[in-house]
Amino acid sequence: MTVQALSSTPGVTIDPVVACTPGFYEVMATNPATGCAAVQEFEVQEAPPIDIAPLVTDASGPGASDGSILLEVTGGTPPYAYTWNTGATTPQLDNLPSDTFTVMVTDQAGCTAELTLQVKITIGTDEENWPGQVVLSPNPTKGISMLSVARSHTTPLYLAVRDAAGRLILEKRLGSSADLSVLLDLSNQAPGAYFVTLITDNQSLTVSLMLVR
Repeated sequence: MTVQALSSTPGVTIDPVVACTPGFYEVMATNPATGCAAVQEFEVQEAPPIDIAPLVTDASGPGASDGSILLEVTGGTPPYAYTWNTGATTPQLDNLPSDTFTVMVTDQAGCTAELTLQVKITIGTDEENWPGQVVLSPNPTKGISMLSVARSHTTPLYLAVRDAAGRLILEKRLGSSADLSVLLDLSNQAPGAYFVTLITDNQSLTVSLMLVR
């Protein structure tokens, strides 16, 4: 909060005090003409912290830029200022691709709260009918993840990895084993969202993988 002390002596002004931490504070006012000073103690009570409630709409597919983020902010001392890593300064972002976005919210008192959000991709897959289990770990990853597949039958299995723009990063035949593991190395790729697609028997399953640094 910002505390503005007022003086009853003409010509004497007191700078405002910004206090984000609750507690007791003292302000001293000195009359430059006489050298007389007065001290006043005041208490800053704890204000509710800034709370950011995001509403994220994912992009409709690889290469699409139709995602959005809407922030609802409460607490602190309104009004709020918004600073995004994209340079935007509004509570709502539109026309977003799949990516990671960070926002810092600053209230009138100078107190801040920061939040990082991911716009992913909405992918229509036949996951319920996929013949087996797929585990991709770690996810998010800093570069290397293990893809483990356990299936009930042996048919040729193919792998494709694409970035958020839909560009093909990796494509390979994994073989016909029922159970297999594949090391995915994206260490040389840029951070962001990637999409791992498995194809077998005219069925496909796509899993999103976030690459972070």
